[in-house]
Amino acid sequence: MTSAVTTGDRLRQLDPVFAQMTLASVGHARAIPELTDREKTFLSVVADICQGSLGLAFEAHVQAGLRAGVTVDDVRELLRFVSYDIGYPAAVAGFEALAAINDEPTSAPPLDDEAVRVGADSPLPAPVREQLAGMDPHFAEYFDLQSRMRAGHGPGTLSERERGLVSLSVDVHYQTLGDTFRIHVQRALRGGATAEDVRAALRFITQFGVTRAWRRGRCCLSCWGSRAGHAPEEQADTGGDQHQQRDERGPAGDRHRQRLHARVVDEQALAEHAQHAADRPGQQRRLEPHHAVPLAAQPAVQAGPQHRDAHQHAQRRRPQPVDRVRIAGAHPGFAGLHRRVHHGQHQPA
Repeated sequence: MTSAVTTGDRLRQLDPVFAQMTLASVGHARAIPELTDREKTFLSVVADICQGSLGLAFEAHVQAGLRAGVTVDDVRELLRFVSYDIGYPAAVAGFEALAAINDEPTSAPPLDDEAVRVGADSPLPAPVREQLAGMDPHFAEYFDLQSRMRAGHGPGTLSERERGLVSLSVDVHYQTLGDTFRIHVQRALRGGATAEDVRAALRFITQFGVTRAWRRGRCCLSCWGSRAGHAPEEQADTGGDQHQQRDERGPAGDRHRQRLHARVVDEQALAEHAQHAADRPGQQRRLEPHHAVPLAAQPAVQAGPQHRDAHQHAQRRRPQPVDRVRIAGAHPGFAGLHRRVHHGQHQPA
């Protein structure tokens, strides 16, 4: 890419309307004030690698970082650091794409033999090591190896705050929003980031996929609550959080999240109905939730053999109770429409 042709020019050659959409979205994200240009570069490069976007987008993000003072060695150190979170094959693709932009040799010293020797001492905290070994000994050895290589080489030019922010961004891209997400958020906080800085990083990476950002927003709401500055580490030792961590694993965790989502939707619907009833007192009775719509009494059916078929037929034709809270959760007007139709009050136009 020549200096005379900008990224915007190349986007407009692809599609002028899409170029407008992209530049507006990127401009909105780049305006977030809590993050440095260096952090925005790191978050963008990690997003590109996680998503396999190693063409124009990766080139534009690296070039923007170089203009902001980030060096090629900084980007290499970033790729080394996230390699064990994103996977080594993905990191290889990142190094290849970086070499196509700038192939200057690295100045980083090699790792010592002890750091890459399988079975060497573990730098992990004893409780963490014990938990990993309880899951699978080979898995624990792999963690030991990764931790030694990162500890032996050091974080290089990445600060602890930067390491925490890029690590939690990997969690968002891969939707690993359980234990590792909380650990990485706490790393960023230990490095001097505030809860609002963490939220700013999450806002910034919304440009790389709004549906993933939507889910991490729900995760942050459940972990932090709605209060600004309420960090997840404040709940790290609570029994409820431990139960949540257990529930997040496996198929049982999927069912738990589905039930939790339905409960949150219903609670939000009830809150909206309560507010609506307060605004319009005359309709309060109509908006009160019930477990089921009252049904007219069915006539008794004799239990003799000659009436058995008639009784079963009546049971099949009997209307089933309907959960008005879930109907109202879909749309407040649905509950009233259902009641009028059910009790014969609705007249077709």
